[in-house]
Amino acid sequence: MITQFKSAKRFTSILICITMLMSCCTLFANNVAAEETDVIRISDSSTMNDWKNYFGSDVTSTRNAGSVRTDKTVLTDSSAFDNTEIVKGNNDDFLVALSAIASNKSVKSYSNMLTDTVLILDVSGSMNDDAGHNNLAEEMVEAANDSIAELLSSNEYSRVGVVLYSGSSSGDSSNAAVLVLPLDRYTTAPDGEYLSYNVSTTGWYKKTTKETVSLDSDVKIEKTGEKPKYVDKEVIGATYIQKGVMLAMEQFTSISNTTTVEDSELGTLKRKPVMVLMSDGAPTLGSTDFTNPKKYNIGTGSSTNTTLGFVSQLSAAYAKQQIEQKYDSSCLFYTLGLGVSGDSVAKSVLNPANSSSQINSLWTDYNSANVGEEITVPNSSEKVTKISQPLEQNYVDGFFEVDASAKDKAKELKKAFADIVETIQIQSKYNPTLVTDSENNSGYVTFTDQIGEYLEVTDMKGILLNNTLYSGAELAKNFTISDETASAVQSQLGLKSIETAKSLINSAFEHGQISYSSDTDFSNYIGWYADADGEFIDFWYDGMNTSFADGAQSAYIVKSYLYCGKVGSEQGVSSSDMRYAVVQVKESLVNGEQTVSFAVPAALLPVVSYNVTLNKNNKITELVTSGAKEPIRLVYGVGLKEEINEQTIRDFVSKDYLDKNTNSDGSVNFYANKYETDNSTGFDKVNTVAYFTPSKQNEKFYCLKDSPVYSDDKGTLLKGDIDSDGNYYCACTVYESTDGSEKAETVYKALSKQALNSAIQKDDGTWYIPSGTANINPDGNSEKAENKTGTLKYANAPFVNYKSDDEFNICSTLGNNGKLTLEDKYVEPTKPTEPTCTTEPTKPTEPTCT
Repeated sequence: MITQFKSAKRFTSILICITMLMSCCTLFANNVAAEETDVIRISDSSTMNDWKNYFGSDVTSTRNAGSVRTDKTVLTDSSAFDNTEIVKGNNDDFLVALSAIASNKSVKSYSNMLTDTVLILDVSGSMNDDAGHNNLAEEMVEAANDSIAELLSSNEYSRVGVVLYSGSSSGDSSNAAVLVLPLDRYTTAPDGEYLSYNVSTTGWYKKTTKETVSLDSDVKIEKTGEKPKYVDKEVIGATYIQKGVMLAMEQFTSISNTTTVEDSELGTLKRKPVMVLMSDGAPTLGSTDFTNPKKYNIGTGSSTNTTLGFVSQLSAAYAKQQIEQKYDSSCLFYTLGLGVSGDSVAKSVLNPANSSSQINSLWTDYNSANVGEEITVPNSSEKVTKISQPLEQNYVDGFFEVDASAKDKAKELKKAFADIVETIQIQSKYNPTLVTDSENNSGYVTFTDQIGEYLEVTDMKGILLNNTLYSGAELAKNFTISDETASAVQSQLGLKSIETAKSLINSAFEHGQISYSSDTDFSNYIGWYADADGEFIDFWYDGMNTSFADGAQSAYIVKSYLYCGKVGSEQGVSSSDMRYAVVQVKESLVNGEQTVSFAVPAALLPVVSYNVTLNKNNKITELVTSGAKEPIRLVYGVGLKEEINEQTIRDFVSKDYLDKNTNSDGSVNFYANKYETDNSTGFDKVNTVAYFTPSKQNEKFYCLKDSPVYSDDKGTLLKGDIDSDGNYYCACTVYESTDGSEKAETVYKALSKQALNSAIQKDDGTWYIPSGTANINPDGNSEKAENKTGTLKYANAPFVNYKSDDEFNICSTLGNNGKLTLEDKYVEPTKPTEPTCTTEPTKPTEPTCT
């Protein structure tokens, strides 16, 4: 697009004043005034909606499932954002939009999931009818029975176990957790009950009610027809979560437990371990011996504290690590909280990604300790000992919550259990990007946009998601230093402690970097100095002394922009908050050049999901698209630096730049971002680049099972030697829906050279690629419809950046640009004219003496 505008530039006046002692001197002045001139701005055509060619509601095929589409579009007006609050300001020469959207696939079928699932159910006193909660225990039993039936019916090899836990403040913890159903397959009566809820009343004058949960009398072991040992547990007592979790762990890690099953047709099948922990509150009993908690040594049974939350997290993390070691597979850990929204310790245990700052601090101490070293914990004279096994604080794969104030808690509880079961069943659904921490703090899609020479970011408009603009005004208006915001800042800046983050945020507020006057007049950034590696040094504000006590050398000034606002599944993302988006502008102290960074964590990455349903014969019965409707976008203004105009162009622009960018008519070109026309694929080069690391469950980039090697794309198995110059293929299944008819098609996709290096030859001479091997074949380049700016000819040029053989980034060079052409009306300063005199000065008259 091309637009022109009239620009009344500032007047540059050169006034030469020569004051003469003699009144006969003349005075000359040279005044130069700028005329209005045409400035031409051109941008490459918008590609903001090109993602719709690959996936979305109009693309009813899973061929591109697993893809992440990134885009940069440069605009000369704001018409593309007419339905939003984004407008082009007076100082904006261009608007820039960085966009990201992804896709994934889930397959729900009878035969694709072999799961070992153990339910860990809370039967503490707060669950009984006497607590005034409308028979929560009974409602939980009904929901659990439905879940057990669904899990057992989903696959002939799936197994289920059930643990009940509570606790007693009497000191006897031997029965704090009981195993009602050992991990196995079961049958029951047509009423579908595997667990029973029972109420008995004793006494005549003063009646006492006793509630119990037990094994139903009709339950039998499927293989033998025998009844399991009868076990029941009273709904009473404290909450000793560690005991329940560790008893469940023992079901998975038992020596007698088998993690595979032999099928006559399919061969050896691996089971997937799944734990589901349900609680209606925080732990009230616990043990610092978190790998083998017996008698509790923390808590009274009636209240909770930070240490109880911490040791419960340690036990859960340890249990998951031990199960994964046994199964040689990732363990899925889901939690369900009933009415825990106001309890920070309960939420920390059930949703550790949002742990309290106190618990996070204890994890920092634990991770910093040496193996065998003791860690002091609050609220106890006992200590926690660091173990050799690495533990992950964020052990939960999915947190589900039921509001305690819900009118129909039974219905909500059943729905929550059903949602968990469905999540287990469609475990093939994955994050497209690699999540190593929580979804809020990892799995990033990252953009780096190196702003063109002599241009700068003029205004950070904000983050756009489904036509909702998160501008930062809301954060500035309702500013508080919350643990959540401080934790996000700590993560984004790589700070050592949350206290440092809070101090930094407070400094920004005190210096006006976070301020609010109106929705159009506010500030929402934190300024800081960074070293040459981009690491945090100290807080920065305009006019600050740049010397540091530790002698650190600053290379950049960085502005980190803060946002807030809840987002959810209706926007095609996980339930999260915009505070976890990373937006930074880094300016070099050497040459003033700027780089914009935008990092979107997995939780905020919009995902289009292809949901496939197969019948018992593995025939497709349904293909439904759900999730994201639009990408997430960062929008900002870019313009010429304020001091540069037609008259000052040679004062501030280098001769070298002018030599390279001056047109035949003398005008000069400036660009929205730096670029190289001959370097379409280069990581961290001058072009704008987006990159991410794919999930190892993303079948677009990984072989998820042992995959035969084919010598052609017709399905001919390779036998003999592999030719290093040959082309080879692996098979994948693509699901499509056309005119209401669904079909599954086997597609043969090329194997990369790196994948072939991992190929293994079998005894029969054929080859296969082992499960878990990366197979990276970047999509082809997308050429611009018209290269209006004369810059890189590709709008999108994918490539792979290998850090090592098994560590890499999937990257795209984003070539759309903007070009501003400015007339050169520089006027050389005129030397002042020498003054001239028109008459000779009169000689003074000699005095006469009389």
